Amino acid sequence: MPWLEEFKRGEGMDPPRPIVVEGVLPPWVLVRFWEGTKPGITGARGRIWVVEDDPIELMDGLAQADLTEVIADARVTFVVGPGVAEKLRDQLGAKIELSMPGSHVSSRAMAGSAPATAGIAGGRGSAVVEAIRALHTTQEAEHRRLITEVNSIYAGRDRAWWARRYAHATRPASDEPLRILLPVSRYSTFVRHSASDVAESLRAMGHEARVLSEPDDASRLASIAYLREFASWKPDLVVLIN
Repeated sequence: MPWLEEFKRGEGMDPPRPIVVEGVLPPWVLVRFWEGTKPGITGARGRIWVVEDDPIELMDGLAQADLTEVIADARVTFVVGPGVAEKLRDQLGAKIELSMPGSHVSSRAMAGSAPATAGIAGGRGSAVVEAIRALHTTQEAEHRRLITEVNSIYAGRDRAWWARRYAHATRPASDEPLRILLPVSRYSTFVRHSASDVAESLRAMGHEARVLSEPDDASRLASIAYLREFASWKPDLVVLIN
């Protein structure tokens, strides 16, 4: 369908950022998005959040189509009942290190045969849209805070500091091994496996190594995920496998 193709082209990501579908009546809107965002060749799957404040309307929608596969899909999360905007905000806020929804579609606000699909930025929206915007604002503020913190941590680490650090870390039986971070995407065919092998090799050499990757096949890491590693773990080296 044209509006779904426009959404997929506009995302340009693997997987696309999560989308929020507001309302399950009629159910074909949700079904079309679910069918159009199935796993690609890398295994990436678009995450879908379904919000419905009226349980009766949810039942009406479920009665009109077989959504068994949709409901069973782990990448689809249903948020139902009064206060869905707050519930959605709380659930997404607990995963602030991941990419937030970039699009919102209302099954109710339809013109002809096309649902009203929109990005999150600009204008006033429903309570759900406003909740998502608030999360974007929170995420941006946390990004800025972490940037300041990380810059403060690494500001005094000049060439002489790093020379001492590496000299100490590479001594036999050093009590302060290097902390090595390996950021990698799970949406690759080979590199993610190589990262695990490299990490094991570094550990065998006596260093600490962490592989940073997406937690599942329907998530994308936001900048906060990387910045948190630098702020809390303070890696001495970053290895990027190409």
